[in-house]
Amino acid sequence: MAETVPYLPYVGWDLVVTAEGKFEVVEANGYPGVKSLQVHRPLLLDGRIRRFYTAHGVR
Repeated sequence: MAETVPYLPYVGWDLVVTAEGKFEVVEANGYPGVKSLQVHRPLLLDGRIRRFYTAHGVR
C-alpha cells in the first residue's frame, strides 16, 4: 500500500483489529503524530529512530 504514495517519505497507518482478528486500514497519514508513542520513553533515545527522522528531514 505504501507504494501507492511514493511521494511520502514515511507513512503512519491507522489500523483497527476486527472481531475476526484481522486488521483494516482506516487511513494513512503523511505526518503521523508520535506524541502518544513517547509515553514510556522518548523516541529519539533510540539511535535507529533518530537516524530515520534525521535522514528524512523531520528533525
